[in-house]
Amino acid sequence: MNKAKNLNTFLILWVGITLSTIGSQMTNFAVTLWAWEATEKATPLALILFFTQTPRIIASLFAGVIVDILSKGII
Repeated sequence: MNKAKNLNTFLILWVGITLSTIGSQMTNFAVTLWAWEATEKATPLALILFFTQTPRIIASLFAGVIVDILSKGII
């Protein structure tokens, strides 16, 4: 019974995260299209890409370290 409850919780979280990610990517795509239609220049597109991806890269570096530390019980 406990495994079924854990799997159900995991599936709910997985679906929620998947939908959130799809929504975020759709927003990024729409902003990119809007920037192209408004300016017709590549610089705004490059800046949008830079400012949307850089925080993810930085956060993923620290998230990996934090997860490793917490899984080993150091903190």
